[in-house]
Amino acid sequence: IQQNYMKFSEVAKDFLKTKKSELQYSSYIKNKELVELHILPNIDDKRIDKYTDYDCRIFREKIGKTGFSTPFKNSIISHYKAIFKHAQKYFGLTKNPTEFISPFKKGFEEKIKNKKKEEQVWNYEEFKAFILCVEDQRYKDVENLQFWSHI
Repeated sequence: IQQNYMKFSEVAKDFLKTKKSELQYSSYIKNKELVELHILPNIDDKRIDKYTDYDCRIFREKIGKTGFSTPFKNSIISHYKAIFKHAQKYFGLTKNPTEFISPFKKGFEEKIKNKKKEEQVWNYEEFKAFILCVEDQRYKDVENLQFWSHI
């Protein structure tokens, strides 16, 4: 196969092959699943040099419509971009159509959800009142550790 005529899926396989030797097994499996379950099913598998900025925008829009969290969607986008960078590095791709793809921003609902999580943290006075009620020293030690280390 000539380098300029490789399909996206072939470059993705080579990308994963390279990652297999660079990552720990569990990280490699996560990368592999991300590519195989979320990237490859959402693309038109054509020659890597035929992708346009518009194709990449369409891919981003597809990922944006999923119910995934913002960090997970950004992870998908990051891996998608990394495959094109891999093609540039190893297969002579001259233009990277993903360079203008921006990460997803957290939506209003996600920000509210995170805000509610933040509100569940005790302040010092609340913690002090709670710890006075704990009788078993082992539990006191655990709670102190959790409070002061922000676990």
